[in-house]
Amino acid sequence: MEQESLTSKINSLSQEVKATFSNMEPSKMLVKPVDGTWSIAEHLEHLIAFNSSFFPMFQKVIDGQWKTPLLGKMGFLAAWFGDMIYKAALPSNTKKIKTFAIWEPQVSIDADEIIVRFMANQQELMHYYDTLGKAGKLGTVIHSPAGKRVVYPLDKVFKIIAVHEERHIQAAQRVC
Repeated sequence: MEQESLTSKINSLSQEVKATFSNMEPSKMLVKPVDGTWSIAEHLEHLIAFNSSFFPMFQKVIDGQWKTPLLGKMGFLAAWFGDMIYKAALPSNTKKIKTFAIWEPQVSIDADEIIVRFMANQQELMHYYDTLGKAGKLGTVIHSPAGKRVVYPLDKVFKIIAVHEERHIQAAQRVC
């Protein structure tokens, strides 16, 4: 995905969420179809938590304070991790994946505000993407917020975010 294509994809996903869920009763957004599955609000909360976990690292890269992790200096390793996680996050991969604790949805979710929070998070995500792109920093290698042993370049992080969002938005739509 090129930069314009990725921007278009994330904007499209944002509009899809707004169109699909903004007129839904908040109480319906909290309904879990089956025990062990997530509600619509939980899917959106998870995406907010996932995306936001990268923001401090994005800011450090922008500010020139980011130090590439040692494992990130091995380009083949960063490419391998990025490709592996990207493929796992694709919506076509139907295998259920357990998320890390830092990305679990909150126990108490304000369904009245989840769409507003999601849209604000998307705007912040796009701000970072545009800023990093304009600064020529999308090749910078970072580690995962969930663990420093997983490294990938920023351009791959944004591709992972896009397909991850698509996967969860599709799952949330199936809850309707």
